[in-house]
Amino acid sequence: MSEPISLGKAEASRQNGKKSHGPKTPEGKARSRLNALKHGITAVHRSIVVGNDPEDIEAYQQHHARLQIELAPADLLEELVIVALGDELWRRFRHINPAEQAAIRRNLQRLESTQRDRAAAGIEPLSEDQLSVLRAVRLVLGVRDEPLIRYKIANDRSIVRLVRELERLQKRPRRSVTPVPGIETGERLA
Repeated sequence: MSEPISLGKAEASRQNGKKSHGPKTPEGKARSRLNALKHGITAVHRSIVVGNDPEDIEAYQQHHARLQIELAPADLLEELVIVALGDELWRRFRHINPAEQAAIRRNLQRLESTQRDRAAAGIEPLSEDQLSVLRAVRLVLGVRDEPLIRYKIANDRSIVRLVRELERLQKRPRRSVTPVPGIETGERLA
């Protein structure tokens, strides 16, 4: 049998129960839905990749429109590959590269922090020459954040695979398309 709850615990539980239990309105839920998002690198849904910022949405749409113009898909299959390629390129330049740059900045800040800690502990600080060498080594080694490296490699592979697929599709012989009633062939996805 469980022990009875003390009066203090019962009162604390009542007080905690009065506190917020998360957003209730659709606006609050929309605002908080991305709270756990750290970098968006592994985001699958476009709404997460792009976010709700109108400028970001417009930039994303312009990015896809430019790819459609530059790569000129001849059919739906090529268009689908171009949309996927556009998403991977967006992920690379809007999420992976900034995350990598932030990791490098953190790495260099740790070096400066170490220098301050040495001075505070009464240990002789590193000379400017030593600091320059360490900065260069940290920049050359880059980011040693394994998940970020894995995401970057997977993204690189996806981009290469999609480019090869698009090239393969563009080299294949073209078939004549029989129009389907009710569907216009000139409609675009993006």
